[in-house]
Amino acid sequence: MIIAIFLFIYVVTTGVQAFLPSVVKSTTAFGVTFPPQQSQHVVLTQAKKNYSKFVCLLSFIGIIVIFVLATVVFQWHEEQVVIMIIVVMLFVQIVAVSIYMYFHKKINRTKQQENWFGQVKQVRVVDLTARQRDAMLPTHFYLVLFLFPVVLFLYLMRHYALLPDAIPIHFNFEGKADQFLHKNYSSVLALPFFLLMQLWVTFGMFYGLKRSAIVGLVNAKEASITAQLRLRKYMSYYFFVLAMSFILLVSYMGLALVHHTLAKPTYVMAIFMGFAFINTLTTIALFSIKKRCRMLYEQDIVSNLADVDDDQYWWLGFVYCNRKDSSVFLEKRLGLGWTLNLGNTWSYILVVLPVILMIVMGILIGVLN
Repeated sequence: MIIAIFLFIYVVTTGVQAFLPSVVKSTTAFGVTFPPQQSQHVVLTQAKKNYSKFVCLLSFIGIIVIFVLATVVFQWHEEQVVIMIIVVMLFVQIVAVSIYMYFHKKINRTKQQENWFGQVKQVRVVDLTARQRDAMLPTHFYLVLFLFPVVLFLYLMRHYALLPDAIPIHFNFEGKADQFLHKNYSSVLALPFFLLMQLWVTFGMFYGLKRSAIVGLVNAKEASITAQLRLRKYMSYYFFVLAMSFILLVSYMGLALVHHTLAKPTYVMAIFMGFAFINTLTTIALFSIKKRCRMLYEQDIVSNLADVDDDQYWWLGFVYCNRKDSSVFLEKRLGLGWTLNLGNTWSYILVVLPVILMIVMGILIGVLN
Protein backbone atom coordinates (compact mmCIF):
# COMPACT_ATOMS: atom_id res chain seq x y z
CA MET A 1 0.00 0.00 0.00
CA ILE A 2 2.76 2.44 0.95
CA ILE A 3 4.70 1.59 -2.21
CA ALA A 4 1.60 2.19 -4.33
CA ILE A 5 1.05 5.61 -2.72
CA PHE A 6 4.65 6.68 -3.34
CA LEU A 7 4.46 5.44 -6.93
CA PHE A 8 1.33 7.56 -7.34
CA ILE A 9 3.17 10.57 -5.93
CA TYR A 10 6.08 9.85 -8.31
CA VAL A 11 3.79 9.74 -11.36
CA VAL A 12 1.96 12.93 -10.35
CA THR A 13 5.14 14.86 -9.51
CA THR A 14 7.00 13.94 -12.70
CA GLY A 15 3.85 14.36 -14.80
CA VAL A 16 3.27 17.87 -13.50
CA GLN A 17 6.96 18.67 -14.05
CA ALA A 18 6.76 17.49 -17.67
CA PHE A 19 3.86 19.73 -18.65
CA LEU A 20 4.68 22.86 -16.65
CA PRO A 21 5.65 24.92 -19.77
CA SER A 22 2.03 24.67 -20.93
CA VAL A 23 0.54 26.28 -17.80
CA VAL A 24 2.82 29.27 -17.16
CA LYS A 25 1.96 32.78 -18.32
CA SER A 26 1.58 32.91 -22.10
CA THR A 27 4.33 35.53 -22.54
CA THR A 28 7.03 33.58 -20.70
CA ALA A 29 8.84 30.37 -21.55
CA PHE A 30 11.58 28.76 -19.47
CA GLY A 31 11.95 31.92 -17.40
CA VAL A 32 12.31 34.25 -20.40
CA THR A 33 9.81 37.00 -21.28
CA PHE A 34 8.89 37.42 -24.93
CA PRO A 35 6.37 39.57 -26.86
CA PRO A 36 3.21 37.71 -27.96
CA GLN A 37 4.22 38.33 -31.57
CA GLN A 38 6.97 35.73 -31.05
CA SER A 39 4.76 33.09 -29.39
CA GLN A 40 5.00 30.78 -32.43
CA HIS A 41 8.74 31.21 -32.86
CA VAL A 42 10.29 27.89 -33.76
CA VAL A 43 12.76 28.04 -30.85
CA LEU A 44 9.92 28.46 -28.33
CA THR A 45 7.61 25.80 -29.74
CA GLN A 46 10.38 23.24 -30.14
CA ALA A 47 11.74 23.93 -26.66
CA LYS A 48 8.34 23.29 -25.04
CA LYS A 49 7.76 20.10 -27.02
CA ASN A 50 11.26 18.75 -26.49
CA TYR A 51 11.22 19.53 -22.76
CA SER A 52 7.95 17.64 -22.25
CA LYS A 53 9.20 14.71 -24.34
CA PHE A 54 12.53 14.49 -22.48
CA VAL A 55 10.94 14.64 -19.02
CA CYS A 56 8.20 12.12 -19.94
CA LEU A 57 10.81 9.74 -21.35
CA LEU A 58 13.02 10.16 -18.31
CA SER A 59 10.05 9.54 -15.99
CA PHE A 60 9.15 6.37 -17.89
CA ILE A 61 12.75 5.13 -17.67
CA GLY A 62 12.61 5.91 -13.96
CA ILE A 63 9.53 3.68 -13.58
CA ILE A 64 11.34 0.84 -15.32
CA VAL A 65 14.40 1.28 -13.09
CA ILE A 66 12.19 1.27 -9.99
CA PHE A 67 10.45 -1.97 -10.93
CA VAL A 68 13.68 -3.72 -11.97
CA LEU A 69 15.59 -2.77 -8.81
CA ALA A 70 12.56 -3.46 -6.59
CA THR A 71 12.26 -6.96 -8.05
CA VAL A 72 15.90 -7.98 -8.52
CA VAL A 73 17.77 -6.11 -5.77
CA PHE A 74 15.32 -5.22 -2.99
CA GLN A 75 12.77 -8.06 -3.38
CA TRP A 76 10.04 -5.45 -2.80
CA HIS A 77 11.22 -4.66 0.73
CA GLU A 78 8.89 -1.79 1.57
CA GLU A 79 11.24 0.70 3.22
CA GLN A 80 14.06 0.23 0.70
CA VAL A 81 11.71 0.49 -2.30
CA VAL A 82 10.14 3.71 -0.97
CA ILE A 83 13.59 5.25 -0.45
CA MET A 84 14.53 4.22 -4.00
CA ILE A 85 11.36 5.83 -5.42
CA ILE A 86 12.21 9.08 -3.63
CA VAL A 87 15.80 8.99 -4.93
CA VAL A 88 14.68 8.34 -8.52
CA MET A 89 12.07 11.10 -8.24
CA LEU A 90 14.70 13.58 -7.03
CA PHE A 91 17.01 12.51 -9.86
CA VAL A 92 14.27 13.15 -12.43
CA GLN A 93 13.62 16.58 -10.90
CA ILE A 94 17.32 17.49 -11.01
CA VAL A 95 17.64 16.43 -14.65
CA ALA A 96 14.42 18.30 -15.51
CA VAL A 97 15.86 21.48 -13.98
CA SER A 98 19.07 20.95 -15.99
CA ILE A 99 17.02 20.66 -19.20
CA TYR A 100 15.11 23.79 -18.18
CA MET A 101 18.40 25.66 -17.74
CA TYR A 102 19.56 24.59 -21.20
CA PHE A 103 16.41 25.90 -22.88
CA HIS A 104 16.45 29.04 -20.72
CA LYS A 105 19.89 29.97 -22.03
CA LYS A 106 19.02 29.02 -25.61
CA ILE A 107 15.81 31.11 -25.69
CA ASN A 108 17.47 34.05 -23.95
CA ARG A 109 20.33 34.00 -26.45
CA THR A 110 17.90 33.93 -29.40
CA LYS A 111 15.88 36.76 -27.84
CA GLN A 112 18.97 38.98 -27.57
CA GLN A 113 20.30 38.12 -31.02
CA GLU A 114 16.99 38.81 -32.79
CA ASN A 115 16.04 41.77 -30.55
CA TRP A 116 12.47 40.57 -29.99
CA PHE A 117 11.42 43.68 -28.07
CA GLY A 118 13.05 46.11 -30.49
CA GLN A 119 9.97 46.62 -32.68
CA VAL A 120 7.25 46.75 -30.01
CA LYS A 121 6.03 49.23 -27.42
CA GLN A 122 6.20 47.85 -23.88
CA VAL A 123 3.14 48.44 -21.68
CA ARG A 124 2.41 47.35 -18.09
CA VAL A 125 -1.27 46.72 -17.35
CA VAL A 126 -2.49 47.03 -13.74
CA ASP A 127 -6.24 47.16 -13.07
CA LEU A 128 -6.80 49.08 -9.83
CA THR A 129 -10.51 48.21 -9.84
CA ALA A 130 -9.89 44.45 -10.05
CA ARG A 131 -9.61 44.13 -6.26
CA GLN A 132 -13.32 44.80 -6.02
CA ARG A 133 -13.81 41.47 -7.80
CA ASP A 134 -11.13 39.62 -5.85
CA ALA A 135 -12.76 36.49 -4.37
CA MET A 136 -9.91 35.29 -2.16
CA LEU A 137 -10.89 33.92 1.24
CA PRO A 138 -11.30 36.58 3.96
CA THR A 139 -8.25 37.11 6.17
CA HIS A 140 -10.09 36.11 9.34
CA PHE A 141 -10.46 32.55 7.99
CA TYR A 142 -6.71 32.20 8.46
CA LEU A 143 -6.41 34.19 11.67
CA VAL A 144 -8.84 31.81 13.43
CA LEU A 145 -6.47 28.93 12.67
CA PHE A 146 -3.85 30.44 15.00
CA LEU A 147 -6.02 29.35 17.93
CA PHE A 148 -5.14 25.70 17.26
CA PRO A 149 -1.46 25.82 18.36
CA VAL A 150 -2.51 27.76 21.48
CA VAL A 151 -5.17 25.19 22.36
CA LEU A 152 -2.75 22.33 21.64
CA PHE A 153 -0.11 23.86 23.92
CA LEU A 154 -2.61 24.35 26.76
CA TYR A 155 -3.91 20.81 26.31
CA LEU A 156 -0.41 19.29 26.48
CA MET A 157 0.48 21.37 29.54
CA ARG A 158 -2.74 20.36 31.28
CA HIS A 159 -1.96 16.67 30.70
CA TYR A 160 1.81 16.97 31.16
CA ALA A 161 1.87 14.13 33.72
CA LEU A 162 0.33 11.73 31.17
CA LEU A 163 2.97 12.39 28.52
CA PRO A 164 5.56 9.63 27.92
CA ASP A 165 9.11 10.13 29.20
CA ALA A 166 10.37 9.82 25.61
CA ILE A 167 8.65 12.15 23.12
CA PRO A 168 8.69 10.63 19.60
CA ILE A 169 9.92 12.97 16.86
CA HIS A 170 10.45 10.59 13.94
CA PHE A 171 8.68 7.50 12.59
CA ASN A 172 9.85 4.77 10.22
CA PHE A 173 7.92 3.44 7.25
CA GLU A 174 6.04 1.02 9.49
CA GLY A 175 4.66 3.86 11.61
CA LYS A 176 6.88 3.06 14.60
CA ALA A 177 8.76 5.80 16.44
CA ASP A 178 12.54 5.48 16.08
CA GLN A 179 13.82 8.84 17.40
CA PHE A 180 12.88 10.49 20.69
CA LEU A 181 13.39 13.56 22.87
CA HIS A 182 13.48 13.54 26.66
CA LYS A 183 10.30 14.82 28.22
CA ASN A 184 10.64 18.44 29.32
CA TYR A 185 8.84 21.69 28.68
CA SER A 186 10.92 22.56 25.62
CA SER A 187 10.22 19.24 23.88
CA VAL A 188 6.50 19.54 24.66
CA LEU A 189 6.48 23.12 23.39
CA ALA A 190 8.07 22.02 20.10
CA LEU A 191 4.91 20.53 18.60
CA PRO A 192 2.61 23.57 18.98
CA PHE A 193 5.51 25.90 18.11
CA PHE A 194 6.18 24.16 14.80
CA LEU A 195 2.45 24.18 14.05
CA LEU A 196 2.43 27.92 14.78
CA MET A 197 5.34 28.49 12.40
CA GLN A 198 3.72 26.39 9.65
CA LEU A 199 0.53 28.42 9.98
CA TRP A 200 2.60 31.61 9.92
CA VAL A 201 4.20 30.55 6.63
CA THR A 202 0.84 29.55 5.15
CA PHE A 203 -0.78 32.81 6.28
CA GLY A 204 2.25 34.70 4.96
CA MET A 205 1.81 33.16 1.50
CA PHE A 206 -1.92 33.97 1.55
CA TYR A 207 -1.48 37.53 2.83
CA GLY A 208 1.44 38.21 0.50
CA LEU A 209 -0.64 37.07 -2.47
CA LYS A 210 -3.56 39.21 -1.29
CA ARG A 211 -1.29 42.30 -1.19
CA SER A 212 0.24 41.65 -4.60
CA ALA A 213 -0.72 43.58 -7.70
CA ILE A 214 -3.22 42.17 -10.19
CA VAL A 215 -1.40 42.49 -13.50
CA GLY A 216 -2.98 41.72 -16.87
CA LEU A 217 -1.67 41.16 -20.38
CA VAL A 218 -1.76 44.17 -22.66
CA ASN A 219 -3.33 42.28 -25.58
CA ALA A 220 -5.88 40.41 -23.44
CA LYS A 221 -6.45 42.72 -20.51
CA GLU A 222 -9.91 41.72 -19.28
CA ALA A 223 -9.59 38.00 -19.97
CA SER A 224 -6.13 37.72 -18.39
CA ILE A 225 -7.21 39.64 -15.27
CA THR A 226 -10.28 37.41 -14.96
CA ALA A 227 -8.02 34.37 -15.20
CA GLN A 228 -5.67 35.78 -12.57
CA LEU A 229 -8.56 36.57 -10.22
CA ARG A 230 -9.78 33.01 -10.56
CA LEU A 231 -6.31 31.63 -9.90
CA ARG A 232 -5.91 33.87 -6.82
CA LYS A 233 -9.25 32.62 -5.51
CA TYR A 234 -8.30 28.96 -5.77
CA MET A 235 -4.80 29.60 -4.48
CA SER A 236 -6.35 30.99 -1.29
CA TYR A 237 -8.38 27.77 -1.00
CA TYR A 238 -5.22 25.76 -1.59
CA PHE A 239 -3.36 27.56 1.21
CA PHE A 240 -6.32 26.99 3.54
CA VAL A 241 -6.44 23.25 2.80
CA LEU A 242 -2.66 23.09 3.31
CA ALA A 243 -3.00 24.82 6.68
CA MET A 244 -5.84 22.51 7.75
CA SER A 245 -3.84 19.42 6.78
CA PHE A 246 -0.96 20.61 8.99
CA ILE A 247 -3.39 21.24 11.84
CA LEU A 248 -4.92 17.75 11.56
CA LEU A 249 -1.49 16.08 11.38
CA VAL A 250 0.08 17.95 14.31
CA SER A 251 -3.10 17.80 16.42
CA TYR A 252 -3.18 14.04 15.99
CA MET A 253 0.46 13.80 17.07
CA GLY A 254 -0.34 15.87 20.16
CA LEU A 255 -3.40 13.80 21.07
CA ALA A 256 -1.40 10.59 20.58
CA LEU A 257 1.07 11.78 23.24
CA VAL A 258 -1.74 11.96 25.80
CA HIS A 259 -3.97 9.12 24.58
CA HIS A 260 -1.49 6.35 23.90
CA THR A 261 -4.02 4.11 22.14
CA LEU A 262 -3.94 6.59 19.24
CA ALA A 263 -0.22 5.99 18.73
CA LYS A 264 -0.63 2.59 17.05
CA PRO A 265 1.65 2.23 13.99
CA THR A 266 -1.33 1.60 11.70
CA TYR A 267 -2.95 4.85 12.82
CA VAL A 268 0.30 6.77 12.41
CA MET A 269 0.80 5.45 8.88
CA ALA A 270 -2.82 6.21 7.97
CA ILE A 271 -2.48 9.81 9.16
CA PHE A 272 0.82 10.43 7.34
CA MET A 273 -0.38 8.76 4.15
CA GLY A 274 -3.62 10.75 4.32
CA PHE A 275 -1.60 13.94 4.71
CA ALA A 276 0.53 13.08 1.66
CA PHE A 277 -2.51 12.01 -0.36
CA ILE A 278 -4.47 15.20 0.38
CA ASN A 279 -1.56 17.42 -0.60
CA THR A 280 -0.95 15.42 -3.78
CA LEU A 281 -4.61 15.72 -4.80
CA THR A 282 -4.64 19.45 -4.11
CA THR A 283 -1.51 19.83 -6.26
CA ILE A 284 -3.24 17.99 -9.12
CA ALA A 285 -6.30 20.21 -8.69
CA LEU A 286 -4.13 23.35 -8.69
CA PHE A 287 -2.36 22.21 -11.87
CA SER A 288 -5.71 21.61 -13.58
CA ILE A 289 -7.09 24.97 -12.43
CA LYS A 290 -4.02 26.85 -13.59
CA LYS A 291 -4.18 25.17 -16.99
CA ARG A 292 -7.86 26.11 -17.33
CA CYS A 293 -7.13 29.69 -16.30
CA ARG A 294 -4.40 29.79 -18.92
CA MET A 295 -6.93 28.63 -21.56
CA LEU A 296 -9.47 31.33 -20.65
CA TYR A 297 -7.89 33.76 -23.05
CA GLU A 298 -5.99 33.94 -26.29
CA GLN A 299 -4.29 37.21 -27.03
CA ASP A 300 -5.48 39.34 -29.92
CA ILE A 301 -2.04 40.45 -30.96
CA VAL A 302 -1.58 44.16 -31.61
CA SER A 303 1.55 44.56 -33.71
CA ASN A 304 3.21 47.32 -31.69
CA LEU A 305 2.21 46.39 -28.11
CA ALA A 306 3.80 43.93 -25.70
CA ASP A 307 4.01 43.42 -21.95
CA VAL A 308 7.01 44.88 -20.14
CA ASP A 309 10.23 42.88 -20.39
CA ASP A 310 11.25 42.44 -16.74
CA ASP A 311 13.89 39.73 -17.18
CA GLN A 312 16.47 41.94 -15.46
CA TYR A 313 14.68 41.32 -12.15
CA TRP A 314 14.73 37.53 -12.52
CA TRP A 315 17.69 35.25 -11.89
CA LEU A 316 17.48 32.33 -14.32
CA GLY A 317 13.71 32.64 -14.21
CA PHE A 318 13.61 31.23 -10.66
CA VAL A 319 14.37 34.08 -8.26
CA TYR A 320 12.71 37.50 -8.44
CA CYS A 321 14.11 40.63 -6.76
CA ASN A 322 12.70 44.09 -7.49
CA ARG A 323 12.72 46.75 -4.76
CA LYS A 324 10.49 48.99 -6.89
CA ASP A 325 7.73 46.38 -7.00
CA SER A 326 5.37 46.47 -4.01
CA SER A 327 4.14 42.94 -4.73
CA VAL A 328 5.17 40.23 -2.28
CA PHE A 329 4.34 37.36 -4.65
CA LEU A 330 4.45 36.98 -8.42
CA GLU A 331 3.28 34.17 -10.65
CA LYS A 332 6.02 31.60 -11.10
CA ARG A 333 7.80 31.32 -14.42
CA LEU A 334 8.28 27.60 -13.92
CA GLY A 335 6.07 25.75 -11.51
CA LEU A 336 2.70 26.06 -9.85
CA GLY A 337 1.61 29.00 -7.77
CA TRP A 338 3.65 32.07 -6.90
CA THR A 339 7.19 33.04 -6.02
CA LEU A 340 8.59 35.56 -3.51
CA ASN A 341 9.80 39.03 -4.39
CA LEU A 342 13.09 39.09 -2.47
CA GLY A 343 13.25 42.85 -2.93
CA ASN A 344 10.25 43.35 -0.64
CA THR A 345 10.79 43.37 3.13
CA TRP A 346 7.41 41.73 3.72
CA SER A 347 8.69 38.60 1.97
CA TYR A 348 11.18 38.03 4.78
CA ILE A 349 8.69 38.83 7.56
CA LEU A 350 5.89 36.65 6.21
CA VAL A 351 7.80 33.61 4.94
CA VAL A 352 11.57 33.63 5.56
CA LEU A 353 11.53 34.62 9.27
CA PRO A 354 9.30 31.73 10.46
CA VAL A 355 11.48 29.24 8.58
CA ILE A 356 14.57 30.62 10.34
CA LEU A 357 12.77 30.45 13.70
CA MET A 358 11.88 26.79 13.08
CA ILE A 359 15.52 25.97 12.35
CA VAL A 360 16.71 27.83 15.46
CA MET A 361 14.06 26.14 17.62
CA GLY A 362 15.09 22.73 16.29
CA ILE A 363 18.73 23.41 17.16
CA LEU A 364 17.85 24.66 20.66
CA ILE A 365 15.70 21.62 21.39
CA GLY A 366 18.52 19.36 20.24
CA VAL A 367 20.98 21.16 22.53
CA LEU A 368 18.63 21.11 25.54
CA ASN A 369 18.03 17.40 25.12
